[in-house]
Amino acid sequence: MAAVVLSSLTAPPPTAAASEPGGRVIRHFDFEELELAPIRLPQPWLNLADELGLPRFGDWAVRNDQAASGRWALRLDPDGGSMAFGIPSGVVLVYPMTDYRVRARVRTHEIAHGRARIAAVLCDADGQPIAESLVHSRAIRSPDRWSTLELTVPGRFPDAISLKVELHLIQPDEGGPADAVATTEPVLSDVAGAVWFDDVTIEHRSRVELSTNASDGIIIAPIPPTISIAVHDLTTSELTARLDVRDAEDRLVLSEDIEQLRSGETFQRQLRLERLGWYEAVISVSTPEGPVGEQRIPFAWVGPPTRSGALDAGRIGVTIGLDGLPTEGDLA
Repeated sequence: MAAVVLSSLTAPPPTAAASEPGGRVIRHFDFEELELAPIRLPQPWLNLADELGLPRFGDWAVRNDQAASGRWALRLDPDGGSMAFGIPSGVVLVYPMTDYRVRARVRTHEIAHGRARIAAVLCDADGQPIAESLVHSRAIRSPDRWSTLELTVPGRFPDAISLKVELHLIQPDEGGPADAVATTEPVLSDVAGAVWFDDVTIEHRSRVELSTNASDGIIIAPIPPTISIAVHDLTTSELTARLDVRDAEDRLVLSEDIEQLRSGETFQRQLRLERLGWYEAVISVSTPEGPVGEQRIPFAWVGPPTRSGALDAGRIGVTIGLDGLPTEGDLA
């Protein structure tokens, strides 16, 4: 689908409307500069129809008939095709190895077939998208009410220089979500209705990395499981964390509060578990203002190899619910 491939554009200079309030929010776009200048689309926003190979169907403008906050919002009026608008590369500068969260408010009216979503991708120094970093939000309709779309771009790309953000109205015939399942049914698109986007916010998050004392996540007893925790954060806020460990039945078997985390340092915690089995560790990082990052990692704690060379994982088995294939009893 063309709308999934995001290419680079030369970025116009950012405007005063793209404020930088400080803290974790690095950019906020609310379209309120229309109070000062009667322009159809403020910088740095661009119509991405040609770039993404979309037909130039429909109408669009920043209008004051609906707004999540203030008086103005970007309104898209479809006429049978998908529509996309975005902030090009080079406008929102980022730090490598830092996670970024993008949020936008969205509202729909009489949209029956298409859906709204947001997308973001990291770009390198040449303005080229790093394809592996591309993230889409869920695609929704929000009839006559404001809803929040959200996504997080993981910062594991050392070549990242800027973040490109897009707002999409995706019709089924352009590869968007369709209500019809059977391929023989006609695919319909919206030729009326409206979608509004407002309050596009970009903020940096704590990047949390988890690992165990076994590269494959399988720790062999009697060695106890050990979790290594690394947090990367751009602020000087006080960081704390909560470590929870759950078993295969989703029962909480261990919980610990970790105080005074330091960004850039690696912490290790040895887990005192009572039984062998499959587990998941979840680390949630917070500041006094609230949660700023989370990560989880599954692992297994198994018995030593038996004489046959197989690992004894206690009551671990596989069930495949298909006739003629092995069941848990066959594998025991």
